[in-house]
Amino acid sequence: YEVSDKPDVAAQVRALVFAADGTLWLVNGGTEAVVRLDPRTRRYTTYPVGIYPHDIAQDSHGDVWLNDYFGKTEGIARLGAADGKLTRFPLPSAKLPPSAGIPLPYGMQIDAKDRLWSAQLAANTLARYDIASGASKLYAMPGDNVGPRRMAVAPDGKIWIAEFNTGRVTSFDPASEKFESFD
Repeated sequence: YEVSDKPDVAAQVRALVFAADGTLWLVNGGTEAVVRLDPRTRRYTTYPVGIYPHDIAQDSHGDVWLNDYFGKTEGIARLGAADGKLTRFPLPSAKLPPSAGIPLPYGMQIDAKDRLWSAQLAANTLARYDIASGASKLYAMPGDNVGPRRMAVAPDGKIWIAEFNTGRVTSFDPASEKFESFD
């Protein structure tokens, strides 16, 4: 069974997430696709998304969210779990000059309030997108070129961000909108 319309391109599986029903969702950067795998039946469904998805997260409605690693502008996309429809949403821009490259959204998480958080490696920012309202905001990371990558949401709702270029970890409190860094 062929799971890609690009059989000569490596899938480059970047991330995965399990749904509550046990379905596994994977992002394939190389083939610009999302794959839904039912481990019980071993059946795949492939959704071409037309972007290089780097991370994946699932909201409280069961839809999956993707970031576009090689996008020239900041943005995210939602893949409807029920209908397979892809919808793209812009995020506030860090307005990188061409000499700085592209934003490189890396890690992504959705918190208990259905807010999507995205760390943007080259843009040195943390982006928030409220799934219900569509409101978004961009936060500059403390320090120059810290390289925010993967993140986790703590039980208290704080966002913890690994800084690739500094070796630090930084927390962000959504209530106070304040960062705190740890060496």
